[in-house]
Amino acid sequence: MCTIITGPAYTFGLGSHALTATATDNAGNQGSATTTFNVKVSSVSLCNLVTQFSTSSDVAAGLCDKLPAASQAAARGQSKTKSNILRAFDKQVSVQTGKALTSEQAAVLNNLATAV
Repeated sequence: MCTIITGPAYTFGLGSHALTATATDNAGNQGSATTTFNVKVSSVSLCNLVTQFSTSSDVAAGLCDKLPAASQAAARGQSKTKSNILRAFDKQVSVQTGKALTSEQAAVLNNLATAV
């Protein structure tokens, strides 16, 4: 029997991951398999996580409103604008830490926002 590995994608961190499992049956036959997956973030997926984490729908809406603008600025090559928008996102997350967000949730959101 293989160990079951489950969890929200954000707990694995951004990037590529590989999981390998090996099993041996009662006759001593052994087999193994590997699977890979990639954790990415977008403005939509980060907004979904914000909505899941926040205890206030108003706070979630305020944070989510910033994310498409950051993605659009990046698509236009406006890295300074994107950076300013994400800085505002990070600041609002910090303000809401201990209120609508836990410190652990805030750390996850700020980390993922860097990759939007």
